[in-house]
Amino acid sequence: DVGGSFLEVAGKVVLRHSRRFSDHANLPEPMLDMDDASIRMLGGRPGSVWEAVENVSLNRDRIVILIPHEESDPTSNPDLMAAGRDVRVKLICTGLQLTGFLRIPVRSTTTGFLHDANSRFLAITHARIAVNPGWGNLDAPDLAPDFCLINRQMITGCIESRTLILPQGSLD
Repeated sequence: DVGGSFLEVAGKVVLRHSRRFSDHANLPEPMLDMDDASIRMLGGRPGSVWEAVENVSLNRDRIVILIPHEESDPTSNPDLMAAGRDVRVKLICTGLQLTGFLRIPVRSTTTGFLHDANSRFLAITHARIAVNPGWGNLDAPDLAPDFCLINRQMITGCIESRTLILPQGSLD
């Protein structure tokens, strides 16, 4: 988010020390560096063109969403999956909305997890992303990623989708 406009960036995040992408994104350093990047402005400027740059540093606190393209959903690896339950949520964020699943730790509620978690980014699986009207069109190759990270500070609201329990015989 850059003063009412989005800066869309595609590039390579260099992972040092063979970390998972989500671990790297949640490092305490303020900036996230990307190499071989392309950038363009969205919002208020229709038809913005991509500009190739050798590298770019982004303020982690201002990044709305990160979509890794070469790292699979961590929950597909049982060794990386945290104990808990998947909760379907709709997140209303700066410039976009997304639905997907958030893993809530055992003995926690969605609200409690959102308030207590220490990480900057939340992992969302099986996401569906929609850009809010007036913010332009993301050029992301996949607006339905299996895995993405959303910046907790950019979440305006979170709606938990509850499972509907129908009375017996109501579908007959």
